[in-house]
Amino acid sequence: GVAWTFIDPILERHLNEVNHIGQLHAGYFFAAMSLTYILATGLVGVANKRMHKLKVWNYGVMYLGMALLGGALIMMRSNNVWIQLVALSIVGVGQAFTYLPIVLALTLTLKAGRKVDVSATVAGVSQISVSVGFALGPFVGSEITSRYGFHAACTGVGVATLVAAGLTACVLFMEVTCRCGSHKKKHDAG
Repeated sequence: GVAWTFIDPILERHLNEVNHIGQLHAGYFFAAMSLTYILATGLVGVANKRMHKLKVWNYGVMYLGMALLGGALIMMRSNNVWIQLVALSIVGVGQAFTYLPIVLALTLTLKAGRKVDVSATVAGVSQISVSVGFALGPFVGSEITSRYGFHAACTGVGVATLVAAGLTACVLFMEVTCRCGSHKKKHDAG
């Protein structure tokens, strides 16, 4: 949640200072982000319905979403209004590509070996996590921007998101390879 909410309190002011864009037009930027989020969520939802059992699919989409978020936030450093609009739209796609696979991965993890319904637990954990991110994001964005400026805030959060994406990919790759190795040992023993 931090990666896509930190920009809320700082973008409008930045757009006004650099490009003399007022509240109405800044609202269009956020509308573009929301629209791309809605469209991408639908696409990810349809694709996950068909491929939800493939962890590699979920992990790949989650990694791609984090990479898109990080890259788009770094693109926000530009003072070109059109690049910023495209970057914010990519943030919406990154949100969709990240959030739904995380919820699905959480569901699969909590459900593993259990015969009970875990949907309430998944809903609770995911909402708490997103709410913490939503609460921290504006604070982080405002704090970094007030100390180091808009460009540093975008770069810092973008790089942190890319590093998190890389670490996530490593952990998920190790999990998949460890599970494949344990299945192979069981198959060889049987």
